[in-house]
Formats: sequence, C-alpha cells, structure tokens
Amino acid sequence: MNHIRLKKIFRIMVGGALLLSSAACHHLEAERQAQLGQTKTGPESRSQNGAGSSRQAGLSAQELKPGDCGLFLWATNDTRRPLVFFRLTGSSEAEGLLAGQSYRLTLMDQADAVIPGLFLREHYSVKGANHQTVRLRLQVEQGGTMLTGVKIPGGIITVDDPKEGSRVTPVTGLYACQANS
Repeated sequence: MNHIRLKKIFRIMVGGALLLSSAACHHLEAERQAQLGQTKTGPESRSQNGAGSSRQAGLSAQELKPGDCGLFLWATNDTRRPLVFFRLTGSSEAEGLLAGQSYRLTLMDQADAVIPGLFLREHYSVKGANHQTVRLRLQVEQGGTMLTGVKIPGGIITVDDPKEGSRVTPVTGLYACQANS
C-alpha cells in the first residue's frame, strides 16, 4: 500500500516539476520580451515554411494532459536554457526552435527505442522547407520508466540544410508523462 502511495507522490512531483519548469521558461521569456519592448512570437506568427521569428528565445510552455507523454529538450549552449524541442508521444509532429528559428517538424524515422514513445534517434523533415531535415541523437539515464520519467543528460539536435550546411545544438531533457487523475 505504501509503495503505491510513494509511486503516486513521485508521479505528482515529476509532473509538478515539469509544469514549474515550463512555467519558469515561459515567465523568463515574457520578462525578456518586455524588457526588449517586443511581443512574443507564437505559432500564429510563423511563416508558411515552418520558420518563424529569430527573436524568440524558447518555445512557449508546453502542458501535458492526463495520460499524455512528451519529449522536452532544452538547449545547453544558452545560459537561459530555453526549451527548444517538444514532441507529444504518439504524434508525428514536433516543434523546434533551433539556431534562432522556429520549426514545425514532421517525423520521418525513429530508432533505438528506450521505452514506448522514447527513442535515442529521430529524424524529421521541416514542413514546407525543401530538403531541410532535423536529427536528434539522445543519451538517456538508465532506470527511468513511463511512470517516473526518463532524464536525458545529453543529446544533439542537428539541422541539416543543403544550402547552409549543418547547425548543431547541444541539449538536455526529460521524457515525462502526466499521470491519469
């Protein structure tokens, strides 16, 4: 009985930490934008090809509904640690903000499953961009589960563009699920 309670408490703590982290990123970005006298860019301001404003420091806060799982990645080459990638498990679409550009991505391939919904390698096409792709390579901490979440201590997101070459963003992250009520 106590074991089940501890699991529930841990799930609530992971979910709470995830929401707090997302809220903190959102708050810091809003504060930064206010200081610069800028308005925050969102999905509605993105252009047809999936690329958006380069002023955006990170993706907006992402919220998981009960029963949903998601992959959250933050840039480690920026002292603000902005959220730069999010994919809801089971979706073939993802959002990315890499090298100052926002991207709408379509999943092409996944390899090396860790647990259902989490893969060490993923490959995406950029919506509306000819031949531009995004690759993820992740390292995970052993012992994580869908109930407890999986820490991603390191990874690389590579944007491949035949005209501009490759741009690499080092990341850290979390794969987490929101417990059912």
